[in-house]
Amino acid sequence: MRRLLLVKVFHCVFVFIMSGLFLFILTNINSANTKMYDSTQLYSNTRINGDTSDAAKTYSTYQPWFENRTKERETHSNCSYRNVSLSDKKLPLTGLVSFPGSGNTWTRHLIQQMTGIGTSSVYCDRKLEESGFPFECYHERMRQTILVKTHHRKSIPFFKKIVFLIRNPYDALLSLAKFKMSGHTQNPSAYRLRELIERTFETLLEWYLDLVIMICEQFEGPVYVLQYEMLKHNMSSELNKISKFLGTKVTDGDIDCTVKLQEGNFHRNTTHRKHCQLLNFIYQGEILSRIQDTAVFAENMLNAAYNLNLSLRGPEKRIFSLRL
Repeated sequence: MRRLLLVKVFHCVFVFIMSGLFLFILTNINSANTKMYDSTQLYSNTRINGDTSDAAKTYSTYQPWFENRTKERETHSNCSYRNVSLSDKKLPLTGLVSFPGSGNTWTRHLIQQMTGIGTSSVYCDRKLEESGFPFECYHERMRQTILVKTHHRKSIPFFKKIVFLIRNPYDALLSLAKFKMSGHTQNPSAYRLRELIERTFETLLEWYLDLVIMICEQFEGPVYVLQYEMLKHNMSSELNKISKFLGTKVTDGDIDCTVKLQEGNFHRNTTHRKHCQLLNFIYQGEILSRIQDTAVFAENMLNAAYNLNLSLRGPEKRIFSLRL
């Protein structure tokens, strides 16, 4: 009986001690979380010199860009990332028109760094606004930005001239599917990607071709056709041509630094082999045949309309080489 009583007393003391310890740990965790949250809020609401105006916000949005680029700055010590601003005069309203997944965000980054003038958008993506595109939502001051992003044909008639960014449909559709499933930088599973592309394939092809037809047959202003693949592989030359089309004065040094610091804030890491395997996995049978026809139709229309010699069938060799 006495032994049983001692066991019960020991059990009560043990429970009391453990309960106290648990409450102590829980309190400290909550306290740490609160401090973390407060510091995050403090950082996101901080403006230069305590100023909360829109002008100060423009420059504070660039802080995240510098945090991850120490290594690049050391490598290219003569170049630095620009804080972009609005033009001090009104510019021709110029569209950066593209099918989603064609590299629009990266192209905007390059042009901002080359010219020092901000870009805008017919949309309003707060994540982009906070990550290097401070004029993303400045709709009332679009005429003071160098380019205005759009993915839709309804916006096209409002522009005076257009930079039409075109990417081969194989990679463009795949990039859009990745973005829809995992945002700007993650890589979703191959099976989920194929399922999404198969389910939306007809709509996406129609959207892709609709932009090409609208640009070639209905827009009457000046157009510069910028092929994404050419921008990647011959960047200096393409940036020089774009600057002339936009009517902006840039130096060779501006272009050189843009090339050296070309990496944007939204980049999805993968390897060439993995990418080829993914293309091979997704594009098969009728879908492959349809996207081949789309690539041929689009390149023929653009080549005829603007006297070009571009090819939108680059990934075909990579796809078929894995099947030999």
